[in-house]
Amino acid sequence: MAELQVRPGFNLDLTFKGHAVPVRALLRNPNNGQFVSGDDKSLKAWTLTERSGGGSANVVHNVAFPGYQSTFFTSMTLAVRTNLLFAACLDGHLRLYNDKLRLLSCMPWHNGLVREMVFDERSHDLITAGSAGVKVWQCECDMDSYRTDTNINPYSIPCFKDGQVIPWCFGKYQNVVCRLTISIPGVEGSAASGGLANHDDDVTKWPDRICWHAASHTLFVLYGGGVYGFDTSTGSCTMRYASLHQAQITSMAYLPESDLLITAASDSGAVAWRIAGGEPNFFKTLGSPTGVLSAMAVDPLGQHLLTSTMDGDFTLWTIETLVPLYKMKLRCPAKQMLFFADTRFALYFECEVKLFSVQNLFQSWMECNSAPVALRSLSYGLVLAEFADSSVRLLDTASNAPDKSAATTVPQLSTHALTQAVVSVPTGRLFTLLSDGHVHVWDLHLRRPPTLHTVWTHLARESPCCIMEMDGAAADADIAASLGMARDETTGQVCDHVLLGTASGDCLVCSFSHAGTPVFRFPAFKHQPLQHIAVDADRKLLVAASRSAVRVYGLSASQQLKCLMVLDTFGQVTKLELLEGRAIVGTASGSVLLLDLTTGRSVLGSSTSDHLDTVTGVGACHHLQHFVTCSRDRHVKVFDRDKTLRRMMFMGSPVSCCAFLNDDGDLLMGIGQRLAVMRAAAYELIDAPHRPVAGA
Repeated sequence: MAELQVRPGFNLDLTFKGHAVPVRALLRNPNNGQFVSGDDKSLKAWTLTERSGGGSANVVHNVAFPGYQSTFFTSMTLAVRTNLLFAACLDGHLRLYNDKLRLLSCMPWHNGLVREMVFDERSHDLITAGSAGVKVWQCECDMDSYRTDTNINPYSIPCFKDGQVIPWCFGKYQNVVCRLTISIPGVEGSAASGGLANHDDDVTKWPDRICWHAASHTLFVLYGGGVYGFDTSTGSCTMRYASLHQAQITSMAYLPESDLLITAASDSGAVAWRIAGGEPNFFKTLGSPTGVLSAMAVDPLGQHLLTSTMDGDFTLWTIETLVPLYKMKLRCPAKQMLFFADTRFALYFECEVKLFSVQNLFQSWMECNSAPVALRSLSYGLVLAEFADSSVRLLDTASNAPDKSAATTVPQLSTHALTQAVVSVPTGRLFTLLSDGHVHVWDLHLRRPPTLHTVWTHLARESPCCIMEMDGAAADADIAASLGMARDETTGQVCDHVLLGTASGDCLVCSFSHAGTPVFRFPAFKHQPLQHIAVDADRKLLVAASRSAVRVYGLSASQQLKCLMVLDTFGQVTKLELLEGRAIVGTASGSVLLLDLTTGRSVLGSSTSDHLDTVTGVGACHHLQHFVTCSRDRHVKVFDRDKTLRRMMFMGSPVSCCAFLNDDGDLLMGIGQRLAVMRAAAYELIDAPHRPVAGA
C-alpha cells in the first residue's frame, strides 16, 4: 500500500500571485467565501476553487485606486452580516464597498491616519485606532437628502429590515459620526486619549493596535507595555493590565475559557499570562524569549494558537498545554494570519497570499514531564511506559483524564539510569532494572502510589543487560523444567520468576520467592551481552538477541535449551517483539526483520519498507495480527504478520516509541515530551486476517 498522502503539520494548498506589489491587507467574507486582498494600488476579490490534486484562485472583482495613488488606503475591515467593506483612505474619507467591490458611499471624517479598524456586528459600530486615538463611529442617515434627490442611484436605495433602515446601508445618503472616544486610564493629553490634534507628536504614542474579542464584546487597546479592555457601549475600562512588557505590545490573544492572555512585544517573544482574580500572572514563555513575533492568531475553536516570528518561523501551539505541535520555516515573516476554517489559514508576505491547511493525523494523548523512551501493551487495557528521567508509568487506555497514569513510580531511587522495566499485572509487581545492575521491585496498588518492596543488589556482579518477567501460571511443566524454575513448597505450583540477560551472555532465572536468587543459568551467547529476551509460551521457545545475532532455543521436553535456529541481522538489534509464531526484530540500521519461529526461515519482504534510521519502537497486536514500527526517520509503519507494508505515515518529528493502544488499531506514540494517539480511522487500517492457531 502506498504512503499515506496526508502528512501531519502544515500543508500548502494554494499560492495567490495576483498582486504586482506587496500585499498590505487580507480579509475573507464567510458568506460568499471571497477573499479580499489589497496592495498599494488596488483591491482584489478572489475565490478559491477546490479540486482533487490542488486548487486555483480566480479574481472576480478588481478596484484600482484613483490615479494609482500609492498607499491610498491605510486600513480596512469587513461587516459580515451586511457584506460591507470599510476602507480608511488617505484623502480623509471612509469608503464603503459591497461584496462586488462597487463603491456605495464615500464619507468625510476627521480621523487622521487610521492604522487599524474593527467592526462590532452587534451594535454596528466601527472602531478605529490611529493618530486621532481610539474612536467609536456610527452611521447617521440623511433622510432629507434622500427624499429630495430626483436622481437616485439604485445602489443608494436604503435597505430596510423590520421597518428599520439597516445601518451603513443607506448608500450616499449617510454620514459617519464619532460616538465615543476611548481614553486610556493614566494617559492624559496624548493620542491615547484622542487629544492629538496635529501630527507633530511622536507617532510611537499612537494607540494604533487594537483587538476585538467578539465573544465577550470587549475592545482591547495595546498601548505601551500594557493591555486595556473597554466596553465600547460606554467607553468604560473593564480590564487594566499595565506594564506587562517594557516595550510596545504588538499583538495579543485573549482566551477567557482558559483564563489565558497571550502577549508579544517588540523586544521579546510571546508570553502567556494566567488571569486570576482579575490580575495577570506570568505563566510561561512560548518559544525563545528573543524570538520577536510578527503576528499571532487563534483558530475558530480556540484550541490552537499560530505564531510567526520575524525570522520566518511558524509554530502551532495547543492552547490546553501551550506546547508546540507543528513548526515550519518560510523565507519571510507574516504580517497577518487569518483562520478561515477550523484547520485552514491564510497569510501574506511580499506579493503573495498563501493558503495552508493543518493536518492532524494524531492528537496529543498525554503531556509528560520527560520524554517517553519505551511503550509496551499489556492486558487489562494497560500500557507500560518508560521515561528518560527513569520513571515508569502504568497507563490506563480508557481514561479520559489529562493524566492517564494508573500507577506512577518516581524517578528510580538511584543515580543510575533506568535500563528496562517489566510488570506482572496478575501479581501487581513492577520490576525495574537499573544501569548499575540493581533490580527494584515495586508493589502496585489500586488507590495509592506504588511502594518500593525490595532492592536486589546482589545481581550487580552479573552486570544484567535486560529483564523479562515470567509468571509461574503461564509456564507449563516443560518450560518450568527447561528453565529450572522453582516451585512453591506448600502448593507445588511454579513460582514467579525473572529472567535476566547478562553482559557475559548468560540467561539467569531468578525466583521472586527466593529474593531474586538465581536458581538456573544457561549460556545463550559466549562472551557477548545478552540484550533481549522473549518467551513464546505457546510454542515453548525462547528468543535471545545479542548485538547482531538472534538465537531461538527450545523449551520442550525433547528440546531442552537446544539452539534451533540462528539469524544474523547484519546490524545491532534494538527491538525484539513476538507475534504469534513470528519474531519481529528492529535494528540500528533501520531494517525490520521477521523470523518464522516454526520453520526457522526469515519472512521475506521488500527492503524499501524498512526505515532509514534506527528502529526505536516495535509494537504487536495479537488481535489484529499486525505490528507497528517507528524510527528516528520520523516515519511510523504498520505491517501484517507476513511483513506486508499496510501503511506508512510521516509524522514530522522523530518518534521515540510506539505501541498499539487497543484492539481497534489505534496507535500510541512518543513524540518529544508527549504521548500522541493516532486513531485507526486516520490511517485506514485494513481488516485483520484470521488469527492463526498456536503451533501452526
